[in-house]
Amino acid sequence: MLALTLPLREEVLADLKSLCAPVCVVWWGDSPANMRSMGILAKGWDRIYIKDKDGVARFRAVGLPAELLHEAANPEWHRPIAADGAIPRDVVVAGNYYGYRQFLVCRLLEAGVPLALYGAKPPRWSHPSVASQFRGRYIVREEKSREFHAGLACLNSTSLAEGDSLNCRAFEICAAGGLQLIEDRPVVADCYEPGRELLTYSSVEEILSHLDRARREPAWANGIREAGHRRTLAEHSYRHRLDRILTDTGLVPRAV
Repeated sequence: MLALTLPLREEVLADLKSLCAPVCVVWWGDSPANMRSMGILAKGWDRIYIKDKDGVARFRAVGLPAELLHEAANPEWHRPIAADGAIPRDVVVAGNYYGYRQFLVCRLLEAGVPLALYGAKPPRWSHPSVASQFRGRYIVREEKSREFHAGLACLNSTSLAEGDSLNCRAFEICAAGGLQLIEDRPVVADCYEPGRELLTYSSVEEILSHLDRARREPAWANGIREAGHRRTLAEHSYRHRLDRILTDTGLVPRAV
């Protein structure tokens, strides 16, 4: 049994093992900090896959069989999709508009960066400048890929609940051929080569510097887009993740 971001109680796991599922695996795709109640902190799991390195260490410290497994992209949805041929100008932001992301967006707007904001409708308490830039659409699948590919760059910031982990957007942007600007954290280098397959930032000033170069040197930016796309197809699809799970659990022989 493979549970996808689904918590189950210990008694349920015990029943499943006795009735029909001798191997019980959970792949928790969200931040561990977003678990409610006990979440997946339960005896009975044979494998627990989470995306946060620090979370893996803490799970193992209490005797749980945790492994690091990143999220991924779906190549059928997340692929380069040409837009109307307009010159990329806007920086694309997609997601929820919690406080930290809003503050970052406001800093970029103050610096004159043109933004295209998609995702969930900003909350009522949102800053007026954030609400004014919202495009009124929650983009998914091919539409998301089209916007990622069309933008000058795609800004990938995360909530304060994220640890040393990557969200699924990190893989979707690269799969779509977007120029990704992602928060600098150690785990990024486990999946992509910063400066060649995506761009990392540690300050607003670094974001502005990357955007300035992308405008001046489109060939440089396109090289990063293409390299990130190739790396994603080669290593970071859901097929790669499923193969890892099946191999770890012995359902598929490990390659020699």
